[in-house]
Amino acid sequence: MKEGAMVENSCVYVVAGTATQNRGAKALPARDLYSSPLFKSHKDHLIKNKANWLILSDMHGLVWPDAMLAPYDPDLMGDAEKAHRLERALQKNVVANTLIMSFCLQQPAGLSQFEWRENILKTTTFVLVGESETFSIAMTELSLCGSVVKQPYAGMSSSKQRQMLYSMQGGVIQTCLRD
Repeated sequence: MKEGAMVENSCVYVVAGTATQNRGAKALPARDLYSSPLFKSHKDHLIKNKANWLILSDMHGLVWPDAMLAPYDPDLMGDAEKAHRLERALQKNVVANTLIMSFCLQQPAGLSQFEWRENILKTTTFVLVGESETFSIAMTELSLCGSVVKQPYAGMSSSKQRQMLYSMQGGVIQTCLRD
């Protein structure tokens, strides 16, 4: 991910993938697969502000925006299957690997690989944005990884979320929505 530089104590925005998808192609970068107005609003805002961001897919888990994905219908998966997929995809090592690969992180000298991975997870704040029935699973699993997880738009309608995005000014992204 080239948009922002991830360092310790970083904020990573996680945008919910949607059932509304560009189904015309066999595979697309994840950032182009999801096509709901809310997803597009979040994506545009995060790109404009050069924020670190990933996508939460019910099918694939946490993916970077450039990951090639084929269209799929999340409504064909039952709740148990979605939960099982996300629990596996959001295991500690998988999340650490996703952050390392997505943001091209380099292990600092003097830290063991285990310490480095633990440090990455403990110093990352995940901010969940958009609408997803599986955010509660993501919050639980990412918290179990040792990360801080926030969901600033919980309970807001899509239109209210878009209004807030359009009214946001610079600094919000940099402060990672600190309390």
